[in-house]
Amino acid sequence: MSSLVQAYISGDPRLAEFLGGPPQRLFDAPPSQSAPCDADLVTALRRHQTRLGLTRTLSGDEIVVVTGQQPGLFGGPLYTVYKALTAVALARELSERYGCKAIPLFWNASEDHDFEEVRTTNILSRQGVPVALTYTPEADVAGAPMHRVPVEPSLHALIDQAAALAFGSNDADAIRGFLHASLDASDSLADWFSRIMARLFRDTPLVLFAPHWPEARRAAAPTLRRVLDDPLAATRIVNEAGERLTERGFGAQVVKSDDECPFFLDVGGRRRKVLWRDDGFRLPEEKLRLSRDEMAAILTSEPERFSPNVTLRPVVEQALFPSTAAYVAGPGEIAYWAQLRGVFDWFETPMPVVYPRASAVLTTPKLRRRMQEFGLSLSDLSTAESTLIERLLPTLPPDAPRRALADHRAPVARALAELRAALAAVDQEAWPADRIRRMERRIEHDFDRLDRALARRDERAADQLRARIRRLTGTLAPWRKPQERVYTVFSFLFGQGWGLIDRIAHGLDVHQFHMHEIDL
Repeated sequence: MSSLVQAYISGDPRLAEFLGGPPQRLFDAPPSQSAPCDADLVTALRRHQTRLGLTRTLSGDEIVVVTGQQPGLFGGPLYTVYKALTAVALARELSERYGCKAIPLFWNASEDHDFEEVRTTNILSRQGVPVALTYTPEADVAGAPMHRVPVEPSLHALIDQAAALAFGSNDADAIRGFLHASLDASDSLADWFSRIMARLFRDTPLVLFAPHWPEARRAAAPTLRRVLDDPLAATRIVNEAGERLTERGFGAQVVKSDDECPFFLDVGGRRRKVLWRDDGFRLPEEKLRLSRDEMAAILTSEPERFSPNVTLRPVVEQALFPSTAAYVAGPGEIAYWAQLRGVFDWFETPMPVVYPRASAVLTTPKLRRRMQEFGLSLSDLSTAESTLIERLLPTLPPDAPRRALADHRAPVARALAELRAALAAVDQEAWPADRIRRMERRIEHDFDRLDRALARRDERAADQLRARIRRLTGTLAPWRKPQERVYTVFSFLFGQGWGLIDRIAHGLDVHQFHMHEIDL
């Protein structure tokens, strides 16, 4: 957990001007009801829930708890699940405390175009090590947003590979069948991600949203129009906030070039960065220059070509869902949200509470016992594997036979030397020294053979220790990273069944900002 996140949770006054008080203030008072959502957007939300097989009742005036993530293979990393479950729990608590209608909403970042970041997922294998699965489409997807990245037949092979690698159960075939069927029904990587999330959270009230929908783009157009009046205001505000955070000892999560506009423009199906130079908009990747009037005309006629960048997306989110009370964020997101209050102020839009997502590690009673046996904590597993092994090797029980061998070897050698001296003094011709030395060498050789045999037995014990450590680290902290950042939830779903989501939900306390350990 970063120092900024720790400071935020503890209510550090240095962050008051950036993020307000601690996240628990979400429950200090009833959430404010703002204007209802755009009617066309609400209609689109209802339609898409039905298309995803979900039954949701939406009126558009609900209090909203938002979270989100860019689409990833097999639902992305485990922390995506923890984000969604945190939003579900917070919305439920707001509803119960204050008698309001609060809904959790998942923002599928379908406009994101960093395919390299999401093309690979990792499965926990039966051997207790991560195995990377990478999607390599035949289509050229460079610069394409995720809602334009096709799902090609090669993904079916990755599904079968994932199922073969992971621990299985009676539900494994049904889960694999769902993945194949949902892939066939999807028209893009973003759509497949939505279908996976819909199945994972079918039994919760989670609402799924994607910002590339035409209705969402049209509803976001007024915010973008404001940007065209002062294209660099958001960039300037964010960079200045980063400088102030740095002065307070935290550093800046986001640093933008001074000429970078806070939105992208779609050109030929590619999401392109926009700069403001010499009183005009420039798209360097396209060698294109547009005047303010030309850009405004495109926004009027084709709002679907515009998408916000990281500095503007939270404001667009609030514009689309005005009654948003909280955004559930990971550590990196909390750090960049700390730079955004001024942007919200510039748009005269309230900034929601930024609430840390729950964190967890999925373990088993056997792994817990092993950790206790070795005297290890989760933080220890971030240590290099070789260091852990060297630390634990001396804890292996001492080998009595090798100790006995060492204890008796020296006296035998001394006795032979004394025998050689005694015989030489009596009759050197009958007992020549070289004959005695040959006997000594044979006995020493036999001692060496016995010692090697016993050492091999010790090495087997050391190998067992190494294997146990590798399984612990491979399962709980692969590559010395938190489990939640490496593995997809399907690493565990194949072995645990769909009920895993409910078990994780019951193991999370969203008011405790530590790493939860959840037994499977």
